[in-house]
Order: sequence, then C-alpha cells, then structure tokens
Amino acid sequence: MAYLPFGDGPRNCIGARFAVHQTKVGLVKILRNYKMETCEKTPIPYINNPKAILLAPISGLYLKIVKINRT
Repeated sequence: MAYLPFGDGPRNCIGARFAVHQTKVGLVKILRNYKMETCEKTPIPYINNPKAILLAPISGLYLKIVKINRT
C-alpha cells in the first residue's frame, strides 16, 4: 500500500462515493429502457476459463440489447 492515488481512510478521494452513485444511476436508466438477451454467438452451456483469475468465459460473452417498447 505504498502508492494509493485516491488515498485511503479519512482523506480518501472526495468524489469516489459520488462516482459509484453516478454509475448506479446510469445502469438503472439503461436497464429501465433496455433488456439483455442471449444471441446466437453466446456459448450455452457457459464454460469458465480455468486459467483466468476471475470467473470469465473461454470465448467471451455475447449479449443482444433490445429496446423495451412502452406504450
């Protein structure tokens, strides 16, 4: 923990919480008007890459974004 550009503790980045809040608001606005669906390139069943540190698919994850029609 020698280099922390945004700091940690009582003097951490003043905008960090605001940035997290803005990200959540943006996701809500997107997901309110669009839905995510699998497409033809999506691998089913989902196979994890055993060499990845985090859970990640072997060939990527493909989604189709469809606008929700509201009347």
